[in-house]
Amino acid sequence: MREQMSIYIGEKIRHLRIYRKLSQSELVEGICSVAYLSRIENGKTKPSKQFLDKISKRLDVTIDIMDHNSSTSLHDKIITVLNKVEGESKSLSNEEEALLRMSLLEFLQPSLLIRVFSVLLNHSMTKDEMNDADTIYRSNINLIDVKDNTEFKDLSEQQIYFRLHNILGKYFYSKQNFSQAHYHYSISENLNVDNTTIESAKLYYNISLVKQRIMEDKSIALYYCKKSYDLFLKLGDTENIVNVLVTLGVQYHLLSQYDKSLRTLQETERYLADLNVKNKNRLFTMITYNIGKVFQKLEKYDEAIVYYNKSLANLESDVSKVYVLKGLLEIKLLKKEWTEVKDLLDTCLHLVDQHQMSYLDIELHVIKAIVFKQRGDFLNYEKLLKRTIERAEKDSHSILIKKMAEELAHYYFELKFYKKSSEYYLMALNHSSSV
Repeated sequence: MREQMSIYIGEKIRHLRIYRKLSQSELVEGICSVAYLSRIENGKTKPSKQFLDKISKRLDVTIDIMDHNSSTSLHDKIITVLNKVEGESKSLSNEEEALLRMSLLEFLQPSLLIRVFSVLLNHSMTKDEMNDADTIYRSNINLIDVKDNTEFKDLSEQQIYFRLHNILGKYFYSKQNFSQAHYHYSISENLNVDNTTIESAKLYYNISLVKQRIMEDKSIALYYCKKSYDLFLKLGDTENIVNVLVTLGVQYHLLSQYDKSLRTLQETERYLADLNVKNKNRLFTMITYNIGKVFQKLEKYDEAIVYYNKSLANLESDVSKVYVLKGLLEIKLLKKEWTEVKDLLDTCLHLVDQHQMSYLDIELHVIKAIVFKQRGDFLNYEKLLKRTIERAEKDSHSILIKKMAEELAHYYFELKFYKKSSEYYLMALNHSSSV
């Protein structure tokens, strides 16, 4: 029994050390030898009380997090942390995060495991640590019964699954797997028991964003966006009101209501100037980028470039930067400024690869294929576009498949390759029904 306990403590120490991004030598410097730590982590040596005292301080946790004999106390602490984070929308402290991470090594009750998993996954995404979020997802998703039915023993269990699917929707949206995000958000909407809360307003807003991505009829996305706006307004959530107003401007643009889009975005810019909210710079950047998009659509390219450059001057995130650079890339392609096209395309492709942005990566490869076509390299144009369609099919990006299939259908029709043209028109038609 003692041997089993030492293995368990050693495993916890190893997990905490990796979480703190410490090497073995960094963890035990001035405490013990690396060889001694290695034996403990591998379960070959029982750690002394003195060792645990010193290591817990170095790892910035209380000793009872590693103590196998205090499971009741540990369970109570987990519940306390979860209730605080879920009920008051507070972030986790370092020690609380370590506690929840260690609790995933325990044999938790299913509902408690789901709550811990949901909070940790959301916490990593909020910190924009997607590699960590991926690790949490991959390591634990197979331990969870992801129910998608309505058979729950009580409202409390239903609320746990509401939050789980909501956070999974957020996770897959950030991974640009929009069909999977839509699946989870739809379940979360069905499980929602109170449509008057901030959580509900955020859900409607997220549903709006994902429907904007996967549906040709943007009026459905607009419906959810307005629904979230009304609720945020009622709840007095100023920062989220600004987010929604920006998205309304985007959706008016997508519905070809350009004057309304421009008016909404410019009014939001003036509204934000008088507000004292956090993330003000990020919100201004979103607005200026989307005003640039409207001017680009109206073929007022000089104005578009001015607003894109305003966005670039204030950007703090590489992820956001890609969208702005893509807008500039599209304008430079229209102007046939080939040197800048190449530089912008290379930069964008590097960033999307670095941040695993699959949807945007596909869009950029379509642009690359168009560059091949315009420069007379028809062989690489066809090969790249066909390969990109295969990638889009793998990720179920129906709107992109439809656009690429139409592009190839028109191309083959102009060449009088009518059989090939009809194949791609049929593909486009099949994917029209799925969006």
